[in-house]
Amino acid sequence: MNANPPRTALWRATSLILLTGAVVAVGVWWQQSDEPVSPEPVPTQEEKLTDLATVAGGPSLKAAPALREGELSALEVSRQYQSDRHAANARYQGQRVSLRGQVLQTEEAQGGALLITFHAEDEAQPLRALLQEVAPPAPQAGDELGLDCLNQGLVMEEPLLVDCRRQR
Repeated sequence: MNANPPRTALWRATSLILLTGAVVAVGVWWQQSDEPVSPEPVPTQEEKLTDLATVAGGPSLKAAPALREGELSALEVSRQYQSDRHAANARYQGQRVSLRGQVLQTEEAQGGALLITFHAEDEAQPLRALLQEVAPPAPQAGDELGLDCLNQGLVMEEPLLVDCRRQR
């Protein structure tokens, strides 16, 4: 004799409602975490230029962008992911980050969105951001760009920033 009671339609419907409620609650909690990550100490201009001089392919990079208070350097975030991907992911995943960096390339994505790739020391490990609302002028390769994004975390072992908005 089977010790488990038969699964009725009411039991299935109740389970589905509870599961849906849990998913919605997690989504609401995630969207409410709009506080930006506290930035690392901002290096001096001389340190930035020294770092740029050591970057492979350095001549293609412009001078390091001037960061505003509370902004992170896209290059520095990329370095953190390159040096210890899982520690950087633990620090930034699910957080809104304000970052600024030089655009390496842009690609049109589905729905009119723009996938922006920032310059990184190792172009094989780039930092990518998805900009949904692209107001003219659209960012181009070589532009300095400031974005406020939600860090989705690692997607196919690459950090992905979503829900990005241009900083004014």
